[in-house]
Amino acid sequence: MKTLLNHPKLRILAGVTAMLLFASTACTFRSLLGDPFAGPEPTGNSGIAGRIWHDRCANPPQGALLPDVYPAGCVLDPSTNNLVGNSLLDSDERGIENIELNLGKGACPGEEITRVRSAPDGMFLFAGLAAGSYCVTIDPGAPETSALLQPGRWTYPALSDSQGPMTMAVTLGEGEVRADIYFAWDFALEPAYQAPDVLTPTQDTTPSPEPTATATSEPSSTPQPTGSPTPSPSPTFTSEDPRANLGAPTWEDNMENDGDWFLYTDEHVGFEMVDGQMELSAFNPDFYSGWSLGWRRDTNMFLEATMSVLTCSGRDSIGLVFRAPDVSSGYLFGISCDGRYSLRWWDGDEMTRIQDWTSDPVLKTGSDQTQRIAVLTNGNLIQLYANGKLLKEIVDATYNEEGLLGVFISSAETPKFQARMSEFVYWNSP
Repeated sequence: MKTLLNHPKLRILAGVTAMLLFASTACTFRSLLGDPFAGPEPTGNSGIAGRIWHDRCANPPQGALLPDVYPAGCVLDPSTNNLVGNSLLDSDERGIENIELNLGKGACPGEEITRVRSAPDGMFLFAGLAAGSYCVTIDPGAPETSALLQPGRWTYPALSDSQGPMTMAVTLGEGEVRADIYFAWDFALEPAYQAPDVLTPTQDTTPSPEPTATATSEPSSTPQPTGSPTPSPSPTFTSEDPRANLGAPTWEDNMENDGDWFLYTDEHVGFEMVDGQMELSAFNPDFYSGWSLGWRRDTNMFLEATMSVLTCSGRDSIGLVFRAPDVSSGYLFGISCDGRYSLRWWDGDEMTRIQDWTSDPVLKTGSDQTQRIAVLTNGNLIQLYANGKLLKEIVDATYNEEGLLGVFISSAETPKFQARMSEFVYWNSP
């Protein structure tokens, strides 16, 4: 058995899986990724990918008085009455390198068939797998892993005070790639805890001066105000805008790093981070819809992205992907350059138009426009929003379970059609 550091393969896989979104030709991982991985001979065209990251929380020493305001990234664990990482991949958190992951066949813990090591950004990949049941395991007590993780504790996929193995069961279909297998570890001593400064009141022992009479002068002319900068107003939302009544989001991404997205480029589309924004490109006017997905999943939510198009025409479109069961299917809510919107479902082979392309004056038209694109889901109810206004309320039962979230781009008329995303934010069960 050979241990692999396989992050370059994962980057290729991210692009390959996106290429397969709208392709009907089946391929094997051997042909997609070049030479097969060392270890067991690939037996299929399915795969498992994910990441292990450092869930940062500056934990006070055990038994210490908890601060009134918890450090960033920390929540209270009632079982220990101490602080712990919040189980979310925050913008300042990074992957953990060189962690050994075992893959077992069957129900957890399974019969081990191979193992890999995480890359510098914490990502990993098991490729060339046949359809079936598998178990991914990380053992913090393993000889080659203990020195990298201890002391600490798991915070995802389950909050556990135990330092024992953490497992995730995965069932793969034929040709399916599960890219959402995540583990989070909170190091007990990193980052270091700093107790907040305690202000001790001091008594002023200086005697108060006796009051004295003060002559009152005649009022002089009122001084004219001098110029001073006026603070910029905070963003405001109209009463009909769902964001007007929502508190802090469940998750917000201002595109400060690329750790939450699969970024790739193929012959159809490209996704990359440029100057603090995600840049989306559709190279050919062929109506090909390519998407980039994050790792978060949700069912009922309010999801919104702020996106800007550059030069565009006609049916060139951008939009949201939501409730995607995997990387090869999901809902697409799109808006086009000529001021139309649609809701579609892609099942991996066929596109179903739930709401065909429809004009609405709320949508801005033409090049160099910025739009807020949003969707609110609750069971079978789907509400489509743009720029804070409701476009359409739809009842659809195609898929009302948990799924991945992302964005897509499609060119109908413009070679190298480009758009940029500056914000991606959602609220769970608003």
